[in-house]
Amino acid sequence: MRVETYLRLFRDGAEIRLPFGSALPLSQTLEPIGTASQLRRDVNGVLRSSHDAAFRKYSSSISGDAHVPASLGDLWPGDLLTVHCAATLRQPMLGATSVILGRDAVPDSVIVYDALTRPVSHTISGRTVSADGGEHVCYKPVLTMRVASLSQSQVDRRGQCEWSLNMEEV
Repeated sequence: MRVETYLRLFRDGAEIRLPFGSALPLSQTLEPIGTASQLRRDVNGVLRSSHDAAFRKYSSSISGDAHVPASLGDLWPGDLLTVHCAATLRQPMLGATSVILGRDAVPDSVIVYDALTRPVSHTISGRTVSADGGEHVCYKPVLTMRVASLSQSQVDRRGQCEWSLNMEEV
């Protein structure tokens, strides 16, 4: 099997396979949802955050510009997907020998780096990553998301196909 992207999409446990040639180049963004932080200024002009940790969720936009259309024909807004992200999250270890990841990690995607950005040997148990001398942990998260919108366009005869999928974490 030829793999051209780390991105994998699942609906009801079944993988929605992206046809070879539909995912390169592929771009994925992860950003906090709009209600993740409520910033307000107090009477002294100091910026305060009144965020609720329950709203620390991601929205994601995935897009491709290729010669083969992606398999989005049976996806609709509101569909629930499990997404093995192509985007990487980086988390500091803050001088500790272990850290708990904020999300589950895509298998084999965790890398621990030292202060000079050299890979460091590590162990993983669930979401806990342990490493001596580690400064940062990088991993590709597994997110449960709902489709917010999707689009696909194709230029006739040139074969160029652009597609996008926008989702929010549940």
